[in-house]
Amino acid sequence: LKHFLPEDRSSRLSSDMVKYFTELIFQFIHQAFTRTIQQATSEGTIHVDIQHFEKILMQLLLDF
Repeated sequence: LKHFLPEDRSSRLSSDMVKYFTELIFQFIHQAFTRTIQQATSEGTIHVDIQHFEKILMQLLLDF
């Protein structure tokens, strides 16, 4: 996140904000894995590939 802030250091990141952002990213990745596995299972396969992820991606982005 610090890479997106201005160089003059006029903006600061609070520790709470970093904690919440980290939790958000964790939940996003967890949901992506869970939904991708569910998609593969619903198609009757135990192998997960990028096509399964692509099928769930739009709804995942809308949910977040």
